[in-house]
Amino acid sequence: MDSSTLGGIETHVLNLASELKMSGLEVSIIFVKFYQNHPLYKKLDGQKIPYYFANGSVYSFFNTLRKIDIDVLHTHGYKAGIWGRIFGTILNLKVISTYHAGELGTGKVLLYNVLDWYSAFLCTPITVSEEIARRLFVKSTTMKNFVPIPNEMRYSDSNIVAFVGRLSSEKGPDIFCQLPQRVETGVFHVYGDGPLRVELEKHDGKKIKFFGQVDNVNEIWSDVSLLCMPSRFEGLPMAALEAMSYGIPVVAFNVGNLDKLIVNDLNGWLIEVNDVEAMAVAIRRFFSLSENEKRRMRDSSKKNIEENYSSKAVVKDLVRIYKGA
Repeated sequence: MDSSTLGGIETHVLNLASELKMSGLEVSIIFVKFYQNHPLYKKLDGQKIPYYFANGSVYSFFNTLRKIDIDVLHTHGYKAGIWGRIFGTILNLKVISTYHAGELGTGKVLLYNVLDWYSAFLCTPITVSEEIARRLFVKSTTMKNFVPIPNEMRYSDSNIVAFVGRLSSEKGPDIFCQLPQRVETGVFHVYGDGPLRVELEKHDGKKIKFFGQVDNVNEIWSDVSLLCMPSRFEGLPMAALEAMSYGIPVVAFNVGNLDKLIVNDLNGWLIEVNDVEAMAVAIRRFFSLSENEKRRMRDSSKKNIEENYSSKAVVKDLVRIYKGA
């Protein structure tokens, strides 16, 4: 993987590596480049999962692959995916690639994405939503994202509505910052960093607070009542799965595979993309619920993750793909 921050893909890889290790498989992580003080390194150390670094160059990445005894190479992200598929083919490795990104991007990112899609024939591709699968030029397997189920939890009785994610256009933090003026109840917290942060922090005030990048997002869930995801593009976001595993309902724009996760009035609300007022109405609706109604939504959220999106349930299917690649 190529990673400079701790986000959805990084969380996915950590969960995957941990579950594979517990399943008795030998697993290690290869980073395309070293980034100082990356929070993922400590998490891997804590779980005794080995990891390696290339120096960011194509040559170094190729040499790193050659030095490690690999049966299956599983890539995440477009740069690691493109390089991994090319060199994995040269080295005669089984290559699996998970396509996470829902956004098309612009400029260099768009170019990388196109190369990513067109090189899918060199691997066994996995997508996290049907929307992403349709962009590929070969048949892929769509699989659910997954999260570990927390051992201990308590439901929050706060009035905090949270945005958790990268502060970039595709995630819609600018839309989130329009909500406090439309919702009378609630305090709005923003967790994350990205290119829009400086501009968005002009909204900082009594009703909206910015907390920057959080190294351990699990520490915030006990304070959050509702997760808001105004994303313009998504696959199946880890933040939504994590929140619901802690019993937090989600209000989100209807993109990617979120319609497979959220059922209106049961564990959250799906809103048409860019309909800010409808999202505000859903938040007001949540705060108008009785405590018993809120608890039913929280219980339904947690139950959905336990039954359909737990690590153990999904990783078994992934191991079968490894063996058949």
